[in-house]
Amino acid sequence: MYYTVYADVMLITGMLLNILVLYTAGLFMKVKPKILRVLSASFIGSIINIADYMLLYDKNAFIQIISYAAVFVLMTLITFDSKNANDRRMIYKSTILSALLIGGLLTILLKKPKSLFPYIVIVISAWLILRLIFNSLKNDKEHAGYLHNVRIYYNEKYYDYIGFMDSGNMLKNPYTGTGVIIADKSVIKELLPPCFDNFIKTYLKSGYINYQELIKINSPHSIMPITYSCINSKSETMPAVICEKIIIDNGVRELFKIPICFSRMAFGGRYSMLLSSDLV
Repeated sequence: MYYTVYADVMLITGMLLNILVLYTAGLFMKVKPKILRVLSASFIGSIINIADYMLLYDKNAFIQIISYAAVFVLMTLITFDSKNANDRRMIYKSTILSALLIGGLLTILLKKPKSLFPYIVIVISAWLILRLIFNSLKNDKEHAGYLHNVRIYYNEKYYDYIGFMDSGNMLKNPYTGTGVIIADKSVIKELLPPCFDNFIKTYLKSGYINYQELIKINSPHSIMPITYSCINSKSETMPAVICEKIIIDNGVRELFKIPICFSRMAFGGRYSMLLSSDLV
């Protein structure tokens, strides 16, 4: 038996479904995606789904579901620009569950199936989404008063992050005595221009600050070392840059010439920076 498939109709329908799923996932996770990213991800996802439909229509349903989930992981990666691994995992879960929930609802509304499978998918997806929302709200409540919006002005641009006020961050600028910010490894990759790529790669891999490499870099932006003590009392250093200006909580505090130290770790929460108490 042969079927006539109208690729243009499938493309438009698939894009609309993908857009709905991505915005629903963003709504659940309180993340507002950029329109251009959503459109690009939806278009790419729809193209791949059409190819999958033609290649996998006679394959096992489990293979089709795995392929469908993989496409939504790809679309999530394109759409949401999250800076830490924990947030990315949460958004991936939210996107896939949103796809299952919306797909199940559309199947019931349009096809009215007699099988219980779509209904089971809807119930399980809705329950898991509610758990994600509940955990997110619980996490927000636990961190209330400790999370702060941080806008950094550096290299004639500005960057927005979430910072966590950490009373354990006792690092000071050795020249001014003011507190410093500790950022995770995602920030160093975003802030420093491409001429620092080799330096960044060496530091993240080994923790070694290659001063010879720094001397060779032709850039107006300099790296300064900030010394800290480990639990074993051994002193080590982190590279830091001096930011022109930092605005905390949309103007509650405005700071100038604050060092940002770069950790080799990803903090794995909603935040990518540790703020000292005297900065907030």
